[in-house]
Amino acid sequence: MKNPSFEKLKNIHWRAVFGFALAIFILLSAAFVYTVYSQIKTFSVAQHEKQRAQFQFNVKATGTLSDSVFQTTINVPEVQKLLATAHNGDENAKAEVREALYRLMQPLYETLQFSNVQQLHFHTTDNHSFLRMHRPNLYGDDLSDFRFSVKYVNENLEPFHGFEEGRIFNGYRHVYPMFYQGAHVGSVEISNSLISFKEGYEQIARDSVDFVMLRDVVEAFVFESEQSNYDDYLLSPDLVIQNIFNRVESEQTWLSDAERNTVLEASAKRSKLQQAVAAGNKYFDILFVDGRLYSLRLDPLYGSLNTRVVGFVVSVSTFEYLTQALPALLIQLGIFFIISLVFAFLLAKQRVYTKQMRRLAQRDGLTNLYNRRYFSECVKRVLVNKLSARGNRKSAETNNKRYCFIMFDVDHFKKVNDTFGHDIGDAVLVKLAEILKSVLREGDLYCRWGGEEFMALIEADLAMGEEIAERLRVAIPAGFADSDMPAVTCSFGVVAMHKFDQLEPALNLVDKMLYKAKAEGRNTTRIASV
Repeated sequence: MKNPSFEKLKNIHWRAVFGFALAIFILLSAAFVYTVYSQIKTFSVAQHEKQRAQFQFNVKATGTLSDSVFQTTINVPEVQKLLATAHNGDENAKAEVREALYRLMQPLYETLQFSNVQQLHFHTTDNHSFLRMHRPNLYGDDLSDFRFSVKYVNENLEPFHGFEEGRIFNGYRHVYPMFYQGAHVGSVEISNSLISFKEGYEQIARDSVDFVMLRDVVEAFVFESEQSNYDDYLLSPDLVIQNIFNRVESEQTWLSDAERNTVLEASAKRSKLQQAVAAGNKYFDILFVDGRLYSLRLDPLYGSLNTRVVGFVVSVSTFEYLTQALPALLIQLGIFFIISLVFAFLLAKQRVYTKQMRRLAQRDGLTNLYNRRYFSECVKRVLVNKLSARGNRKSAETNNKRYCFIMFDVDHFKKVNDTFGHDIGDAVLVKLAEILKSVLREGDLYCRWGGEEFMALIEADLAMGEEIAERLRVAIPAGFADSDMPAVTCSFGVVAMHKFDQLEPALNLVDKMLYKAKAEGRNTTRIASV
């Protein structure tokens, strides 16, 4: 005995199930990957923001240190008096003051260099360089168009703290006005090396940090003789970096220079990054390079009193997310695949069930022919479509063709059931359905009309309809002669219709023709037209 559940499983197209499961798995995996990416991005952005906040705190701390150095060792009467002498004296007096100031400040400058102070620079009240401790022989140049912080301090007589491009170096500058006996006599700048910020940044975060400048800013502001201090930067042709950074050995071990350069080269190919550089905007991205995850962030550096972007802080981070999370990710993907298979199987099973329900709604359960209800729907649909295609909804007459209904039933079927039993009677009906299928043409409609009655709609005139009915009438006894079932004959009614609105009259008339055939001796055919 066949297992119904097994038979249902046989009806499932397993290739389609696996294909659908794969599609579901891909969709789930894509959503999962996007979720993981979003989590990584959120985490990475948060880490960068935390590190950026710490970096800003360090910048403020250098300002506090500079304030202390200024108040205790620079803004003292001896230095104030020297600047006043230079302010009021001629060139010879200025030269003497410059030499004396250099000797006085040299020990302090050497000490400050150990604290990563890059510049100690004195200026005149009219914004000219008076003494660069890092370049004592380079002085007298007008800084008004290049060092806006100096101009701001000399005009407003208040300190400035912030990043600014310079004629030699770039850095975070702390500029203070100088006074002697209440008179403004100049200004002084304490500038922190960017290297100190790089080292500090890398100590508090798993980042490799670069401070880079826009090429056009360097070309416009830096002395031509000092532009050799800058190299091309891998991330963009519009960026350069002080080559002093390339000579500093980083203490961080989690990201080698080779890795960082690989990430920079990969990022340089992204058009959105180049657009961010050109526009001076922030940029963040996550990259998967050589089996590792990296994040890259650009934060604008504002110069000229924070009025325009002159460069960027570029930070590259790596974290072993995939290595640490890979087992859990694989387990989740495995679960997704199992869910996809189960879901696809249930959908396929539902499709089979729906298909079976549709078939049961359309087919006769015994003969597998159309049932009466569905046959009637098909008849109306076929006739309407034919008429619509021919542009005439009122007449079914086209090219001398008609539609014929052929109706027949089994002669003395009750006797067959009473004599041989209902199982044999059912087998007779199934055999009749097989003979009907073999005789009628492709495209003809036929059904089990009810009980032992069968109905067909064929596109033919009355003569052709009668010929087909006769062919079928003769084929029935011949078909049963080759079987173990009792021989049966059938009576036929054939009606031709030539107008669409004659559908119901035609059905009524074909029923009458069938009963006329039975009344006039059975195993015969009677015909009529509406």
